[in-house]
Order: sequence, then structure tokens, then C-alpha cells
Amino acid sequence: MVTPVTQRAVDWLTHGDTAGWSARDIAGRNALRLVDGLKAGRVDLGLGGPLRADLRRELDAEWSGLTRVGGRLKSVQLLGTAPGTDPGEQLSLLRLKFERDSLLYGVGWKDGRLAYTRPG
Repeated sequence: MVTPVTQRAVDWLTHGDTAGWSARDIAGRNALRLVDGLKAGRVDLGLGGPLRADLRRELDAEWSGLTRVGGRLKSVQLLGTAPGTDPGEQLSLLRLKFERDSLLYGVGWKDGRLAYTRPG
């Protein structure tokens, strides 16, 4: 079994686009920062700037529901990031392990900004 450590390694092992690995690597790191920010209750969610108020409320409600069902977040694993269907779009896939449950968590980025999240 081989566990790739970086986005470039994931791309190489899956014969992906190694030329575009940098944008995907940044999106993956930002996805990890987002989850850390949600867990810590940070206002900027670790993304270096304020989010739209409606997006912040949606994320807070989503995170509250996830932790209510699953319990405390125990670990996060970045599975990889792939280019989206639109130019400048990236999708990061994380595995979130809670006390009582675990799930996949998709984080969409558009031109380096948070666009959406998809739990489940």
C-alpha cells in the first residue's frame, strides 16, 4: 500500500496533471485550514480574511450539525484535490473522523476563494 503525501505525489501515482499540482496543493492546504478554523471557532476560518456573512452562517450551521451527530472531531485527512469543471475551480476531498462517525467532506474553491462545501 502506498500513501501519497503531497498533491504532486497523488497526481504522479494516478497519472494526473502534474503541471497543475500547485493550484491543487494550495486548495488542499486551504481546505485543511478551513476545517481547523471551523473546529477552533475562528472568525476568519484560517483563510486570512473575513467571509460573507451568509456563507459564514451556513458553515456554522453545517459544522454544528456535523458535530452534534458525530461528536468531537478527532482527525482530518486530505485525500486529494482535483480540478473542477470550470476554469479556476478546484475540489478538495477530506475525510473527517468524529468520535461517533466519519464522512467525506468536499470543499469547492473558485479562483482561490471558498465557493461551497459538501458533507457526506
